[in-house]
Amino acid sequence: MTNRAIVAGALTFVGYCLVERLLEEGNEVLGLDFEEIAGMSAVSEEKLLGVGRNAAFTYRSFQESYIEEMRRHGGQMVYMCAAEPNQRSVAAGQRVERLLRQLIDFCKTHTKKLVLLSSVEAQREAATENGRFFYSLEQQVEQELQHYGILQMPVVYGPWQPAFMAYHRLLSGGNADHREQGSDAVYVDDAAACLHEMGTGSLEGLYHLSSGKPQQWEAGVRLLGGTVPPGEKHGRRAGARVYPYQPRTALEEGLRRQRLHLQQYQHLYERMP
Repeated sequence: MTNRAIVAGALTFVGYCLVERLLEEGNEVLGLDFEEIAGMSAVSEEKLLGVGRNAAFTYRSFQESYIEEMRRHGGQMVYMCAAEPNQRSVAAGQRVERLLRQLIDFCKTHTKKLVLLSSVEAQREAATENGRFFYSLEQQVEQELQHYGILQMPVVYGPWQPAFMAYHRLLSGGNADHREQGSDAVYVDDAAACLHEMGTGSLEGLYHLSSGKPQQWEAGVRLLGGTVPPGEKHGRRAGARVYPYQPRTALEEGLRRQRLHLQQYQHLYERMP
């Protein structure tokens, strides 16, 4: 029997990679995101072209009647990836919170497990707005759902990395003027694989993803010829266990793939506002 998945945030960095993985493994996917087809950014349009030809994929924007579409679709796996774990601001915070509220209600009504993509910055007393925002999302899930998985991400890199992030900036000829939180980094395919496994497996609760190598993010900056900017590192939330996985992609190989991808699609980023 074909499995069905709902991915909220289907056009985000990690969410899109998760959609690709689910489709490659023969799942039917309902992808949800904020952008309407008529007004998409060049990057999102290219992403949608990449998966939209697959008959097993359906896209709905949050402006459409997606709640009814979720009921019809009846996904066995529900993923919340609408907020980028490495974002600088939470400008869309209220929209993300409303969406999470609806996904929680859906999962409670239909007895589904919800998997939340979160950030290692998430803490009650986090030094960053992003950390406090993700902590509030985690709290909603933990307090209201019996079956859930939360996977906190360090810096994620690879094809389609957002333009504001350090590796993308260095590959585009800029500099790493912003210190991304923490000192770890994981490849986007590995991040998506772990999210997928959490949705289909028996693991539940709060976990964080780790490359298992010290100062992996700094190593990537140096491999790209950059200088590591100064900045404070922040610890992880108490109670978060290390997700049990072995990284499949070495840092050098992941950066090589990101470089090749950016060479192909640089023109799309240049059209971004």
